[in-house]
Amino acid sequence: MNSAYNHLADPDQVAKMVKLLKIDVKRLFAEAYLSWFGTEATQEEITEHIKSYQNKSTVPFWLRQHIRALKKQREATRKNLWEKRIIAAVCSLPYLIYIYIIYTFGMTYALCLGIMA
Repeated sequence: MNSAYNHLADPDQVAKMVKLLKIDVKRLFAEAYLSWFGTEATQEEITEHIKSYQNKSTVPFWLRQHIRALKKQREATRKNLWEKRIIAAVCSLPYLIYIYIIYTFGMTYALCLGIMA
């Protein structure tokens, strides 16, 4: 994938992240600016970048980087949740085997009583 295609896809990535996080574009820009530069941007700076994004579909490098970091963070969280689910399933497996054995012996006992009666 060449860099021209990546830059054309950037506005879509911004829109997806805004929708995913359920925040407005202004807040995403402000968070990205703060994350990259370490200081809060003025309203005028944010508005200027948003206008450039809306009119020319240009996405600042610091916003691109922030979106990548958010995606990585969400993927790591998703992976951790999946691992926890697997661990929970494995931990409950002995209990399920115990229930199965008790059920099987119970059914066998019931069938034996039925045959003997």
